Amino acid sequence: MARRIVTLVVAAVLAAALFYFTRDDASGQRASNVGGNGSDKQVAAGASEARAEARADDSVDTVDAVPDDAETTMTLAGGDVSMSYPDGFGLAVNQDQLLVSSYIPVCDEGFDYCIYLASGAYEGTNFDGAGLRVQLRDDLDYEAACMLEQPDGYSGLEPALEGATDHATSMFAEVGEGAAGHFTNGALYRLYFADTCYEFESRVGQTQFANFEPGAVERFEESELAELQGSFAKVIRSVSLPDGRDALWTHDQRPSTLVDDVQVRAIEPAADSKMTSPIELRGQALGSWFFEGSFPYRLQTAEGTVLASGVARAEGDWMTEGFVPFTATIEFDVEAATAVSLILMNDNPSGLPAN
Repeated sequence: MARRIVTLVVAAVLAAALFYFTRDDASGQRASNVGGNGSDKQVAAGASEARAEARADDSVDTVDAVPDDAETTMTLAGGDVSMSYPDGFGLAVNQDQLLVSSYIPVCDEGFDYCIYLASGAYEGTNFDGAGLRVQLRDDLDYEAACMLEQPDGYSGLEPALEGATDHATSMFAEVGEGAAGHFTNGALYRLYFADTCYEFESRVGQTQFANFEPGAVERFEESELAELQGSFAKVIRSVSLPDGRDALWTHDQRPSTLVDDVQVRAIEPAADSKMTSPIELRGQALGSWFFEGSFPYRLQTAEGTVLASGVARAEGDWMTEGFVPFTATIEFDVEAATAVSLILMNDNPSGLPAN
């Protein structure tokens, strides 16, 4: 009987930054290259060194991107749940108190609290803004609804679930938005305690680096994104119950570091997975990738032999600028363990909604 085992190399930036997208401008095709794009790395490294030199120069007026360890502790409405946030972040309880602006709001309307990064952080880069939305979800009035209700605009996401006899938590990783050359990434967390559903959503926004004239800004780098996500993860760990219990989400609380120009993400299975036929492919792509609700893929060996090809189909409305979940079932046949690449192809490289 033929062995149907392959080691999968997925075209996804989620693979611990080991795989980077490249694009053929004529075809819109994107594929993964181990080790990434050397010129991009050099540009990013140069930008990082320039900012490091500027911050070391006392004559340069800079804002610390990630604040120090001083914290403010607050108790949420109802008096049962508390949390802390570090200096350098502001607190708003309505839109009028939100003292920063960004293309995609750092906290969606309807928040009860918005913990936002103060103006001036990462100045001179394509960073756009960051915030943590806190909202009491009165509409999710029982535990199952609180834990499982999909984030707005999403379907088919599987939350990480935890809890104890008196509370439950869930986390939806890789929740973000995209619009007109801007995008965000973050995660959504929920806590059900004392018949109340608390929702927390982290959000880090960027403007696509290619939107700027060469030399106008420096690139907001993956290391800075990870640093900022670490600050939000610390805030999430601080959420505590009346008896002082905190760290209620014990799994990894940071979404993957999605760098500039991310168009496909949250791909399962991940790179380096060992798979047998069929592969159940899942992920998210910007709506601009789809033509009539689908885009093509190709599974091929390192030598270029095509093992399978077909289309991935959108789950839900694909006529949007945001991320859209997609699925595909990929069947293949190999005689021995084989390393393969999964190539996902933009079926609408013009980006026009008419396509």
